[in-house]
Amino acid sequence: MTIVNDPRSCILRVGANAGKLCQLANEMIPDSSRGNNSGGDGSSSNSSKKLFCDADDENINLESELVLVEVLTDLFIALWATSQSLKLNWIYSIRSKIKLNAKKYPVEHCRGKAGKYTEYSQFTGITTTNQSTVPNTNSSNTSLDNTNHQNVISLEYFTAEHLELLCGDITTFAIEREWVQYHQPRNLIMAMLGEVGELSELLQYNGEDEYNNDTSHENNNEGNNNENNELPLLLMDRLQLNDENSKKKLDKLSQELADVTIYALRLVTVCNVIQPLKESLQQKQQTNNNKQQS
Repeated sequence: MTIVNDPRSCILRVGANAGKLCQLANEMIPDSSRGNNSGGDGSSSNSSKKLFCDADDENINLESELVLVEVLTDLFIALWATSQSLKLNWIYSIRSKIKLNAKKYPVEHCRGKAGKYTEYSQFTGITTTNQSTVPNTNSSNTSLDNTNHQNVISLEYFTAEHLELLCGDITTFAIEREWVQYHQPRNLIMAMLGEVGELSELLQYNGEDEYNNDTSHENNNEGNNNENNELPLLLMDRLQLNDENSKKKLDKLSQELADVTIYALRLVTVCNVIQPLKESLQQKQQTNNNKQQS
């Protein structure tokens, strides 16, 4: 089976894996006593966690954790593939959105609150229409040029160098704002699902890529070789066009991709599966490398 890696297909795979997490969330049994046994980052200190069932059988709980890690592995691969298809530096997308979120949610005003960022607009000046992660290097220049996305990253680099670090920084962000109480697994999955919808909405009307294998126009006379015979640009290339609308859309895509990833990383932390996920991603990468070499 051929895996299509255009942006829309990648986002649909993100959605498919988010849907699997929703299915797992419906199997979670809320445990009123779990909060008393949780760590400061919201993760459970109980090795059997019981996130998906209330059974006392550790084997059942281990099996549930393995299923969760498998779905999360596929989700992170899909998120990385989306960043590749959009020619975005995934780490820069995440880091720049964390920085923007810090401005949107000032600690002194949102501590312990679960309100939307617009509730703090009077303090931050940030509204629904003036958000951007593109650095403004020259206030007199309205250009949205951003060279930070020139180098996309490998999944290996993300896994080895950034996965644990990002989880820690996002946890610190939540603790500073006293949000750990809200970060139950089902809450995070529902929030992430909403962000997947916003990511999908950005490209829902962009149309499919057209792969035209008809080369008959190559034999046409030069006078007939006009714009109608040219192959259309792929979506990933159309998004890179040097015009204001394309750059704004790409920045929005970067932000929404980061939002999905941030919730996913927080879920990984709360479910206490950072190391299992890291090992699973590395194993998957090694398997793919072995296939390519054979």
